[in-house]
Amino acid sequence: KLLTRWSLSRMNKKAPFYDKVSYKLHKYGCLLKLNNHFLLGELILNLLHIINIILLRRSFKSISRAFCSNRYQSGLAELYEPFFNNLKKKNSSGSVLEIGIGGHNDITGGGGLRSLKKIFKKKKIYGLDIIDKSHLSTSDIIIIKGSQNDNKTYKKFKNIKFDLIIDDGSHYPAHQLKSFKNLFKNLNPGGIYIIEDLDFSFYDKLNIIDYFLK
Repeated sequence: KLLTRWSLSRMNKKAPFYDKVSYKLHKYGCLLKLNNHFLLGELILNLLHIINIILLRRSFKSISRAFCSNRYQSGLAELYEPFFNNLKKKNSSGSVLEIGIGGHNDITGGGGLRSLKKIFKKKKIYGLDIIDKSHLSTSDIIIIKGSQNDNKTYKKFKNIKFDLIIDDGSHYPAHQLKSFKNLFKNLNPGGIYIIEDLDFSFYDKLNIIDYFLK
């Protein structure tokens, strides 16, 4: 609970100039892609990342910030980086799945997917969201529309093996557990399965933390 309050306090602080620019570029790039200006949209979305490369800022934290991913604000990017580096050493190719693309009903989202693609350059990145975010797709980022609470959704991943799965979806414990039971078998040996935002476990009848402890 203390960690949750700390994360929220960090996110509620007034956004620095860099983050305001990041969000505006993010929204404009998504708008361009939505209107079929794919190349220009991708250029706008990658602009801050290109500047970071020139300035030799290549950490997952700086990449997440450039792509307007909340993993920068929450501190998760720093936490994940050593695990992701080990995963890259084991297997450079393969697939990654992120449940929950972000942006909700807005045209934005996909910052997490884009930052993961920069880390795992040779891997296919899949994004699942209940909202249609197909305009965010690229040749290596595959967007799938569906609910993590719908059994039909998991049939779409039947023949795909993943090196990394991140559940950043609805955050409801029942949904998180359903995804885990359906997708953990799709994880390659040595792969990583991450469930973000377990806060609701403290307020729900199903405490997913207790489930894993058992």
